[in-house]
Amino acid sequence: MSKYNLDVVIPVLMPSEYLTQMRNHLATINSNVRINYVLDFMYCKQSDQKPIKNLRANERIITGKFGSPGFARNEALTLCDSKFICFWDVDDCPDVERASSFLKQLTGSNADIGIGSWNYVDKPSRKHGTSVTEVGTSPGIWRFLFKKEFLERFEFSDLKWGEDQLFLMEVFSREPKILTSGEIIYRYRQNTLGSLTSQKRHVMDLFECLKRGVKSFVLSERNYRKCCGIMLLRQVFSLYKYGGFFLGSKAFIYLIFSTRAMILNPAVFVRTTTKGMGW
Repeated sequence: MSKYNLDVVIPVLMPSEYLTQMRNHLATINSNVRINYVLDFMYCKQSDQKPIKNLRANERIITGKFGSPGFARNEALTLCDSKFICFWDVDDCPDVERASSFLKQLTGSNADIGIGSWNYVDKPSRKHGTSVTEVGTSPGIWRFLFKKEFLERFEFSDLKWGEDQLFLMEVFSREPKILTSGEIIYRYRQNTLGSLTSQKRHVMDLFECLKRGVKSFVLSERNYRKCCGIMLLRQVFSLYKYGGFFLGSKAFIYLIFSTRAMILNPAVFVRTTTKGMGW
């Protein structure tokens, strides 16, 4: 049995000064949290420096030929054995203290997933919350804590853009028990140079994500379906923005026909509580 309560998975696909920064940032994290740096062989080949020296007791290096964040995370999923697992990006700034506090709440509950609030590194006053609407419009996987046993038989896809959203839609289709936190547990760095989401040539991956995600939308129910639907409509907007009018229109038409127009049904997105679309 693992001595750790949480496995943190951090893919590192290309050389980046953020790796040293992240290690320093996590130096004070609780000792019952294991940090897994998943290094792609390309990183090891291209990096002139050796940034990972003197590993701490709760740090682990996983290496392999991955090529995408999804495949790197899949490798970690097979090796991590803590009760909970989460996926962070190497260029961001998670709030270690608040994330650890939220983990304690999650451990004492019967929830399968914990979802925390987040903000941008350069926009600290703007908070992104945890209602169904807010999760659908900002579905960053890095603000989720998962019960490891709930993720059995789940895998990330080979996509380089939208793979985390596809993963979340599949998770929601199984109707997990969810615990939310109003505390900001993660600070996201937007449009980092070299990040895959800043490389708009991968826009067709997002279209493929939308096509695969339809299945989860159809299979899910209630607020889970609402969240998946919001994610899919948000992807259509992104495809218009980064792929142009033709690709955006193609995606929207595909979404209408593949869901038998269910995506246009107002009842799918109706507000169910006076405080918004809570879980």
